[in-house]
Amino acid sequence: MDISSIDAAALARRYNIAMSWQIPPEWAAAVSAVEAPRFGALTPRLAVLAHAVPLGARVVDIGADHGQLGAALLAEERARFVCAVDLSPATLEGSRAALAADVLRGRAEVRLGDGFAGLDPRAFDCAVLAGLGARNTLAILERGWAAAHTPERVVIQALGGEQRLRSALLAAGYGLADEQLVADGRRVFLTLTFVREGGVRALAGDVESFVGPHLLRRGGPLLGAWLAVQAAWLGEQVASVRHLDDGVAQAARRRLAAIEAAIDAARGA
Repeated sequence: MDISSIDAAALARRYNIAMSWQIPPEWAAAVSAVEAPRFGALTPRLAVLAHAVPLGARVVDIGADHGQLGAALLAEERARFVCAVDLSPATLEGSRAALAADVLRGRAEVRLGDGFAGLDPRAFDCAVLAGLGARNTLAILERGWAAAHTPERVVIQALGGEQRLRSALLAAGYGLADEQLVADGRRVFLTLTFVREGGVRALAGDVESFVGPHLLRRGGPLLGAWLAVQAAWLGEQVASVRHLDDGVAQAARRRLAAIEAAIDAARGA
């Protein structure tokens, strides 16, 4: 089985073992010593997204929710235009309030819709998709690609499915420009940045596929906590399916082996 077809959500559904992304207690002190990113009044999780947006970008924020990211990008003059998109009318009211002044100035738009639907492919050069889950994120991107939406930069923040996201975006012609972990409250979040030109174009084996080349190079306590969460979760799964030899069970074993190899390498560094 192609390991790109297996993600955290698929494994959890198969074996009914939930993953907790909370920082393990043994990593709490080391993680708390890492300086959190700052961008205006945004939380660390949103600040990482803001820093991933290039200066002067025209941004479509899909799943904009409260609109705080778009408002901060404009307030700090990071972006020159922001379109906040959400599928929920109730949720989108937060974006309408946060971006009201910028809409009047012609610097923002708030749109009820499904991903890229109804948007001009030439209107935006950066797409942000955060908090949607890997499956929904890829479905939105694939519908967008089919309608000629190929923004120069795609910034994704989804819990789980990171290996699947890397594989799909690389296959679509993007390069992996960066991977950033951030602690926000008791949880760790991963942000992936893809670009049309440049970036990592191929992943070398299971360790890079499952852990990520930029994360491996950077190391640090956030990576240690991130790997510890996954190793504990996968260890439960592998123990519960040790007698099985189907593709999903094999993928779980491969992912656990790759993560354990990355942990060993970090310890030896």
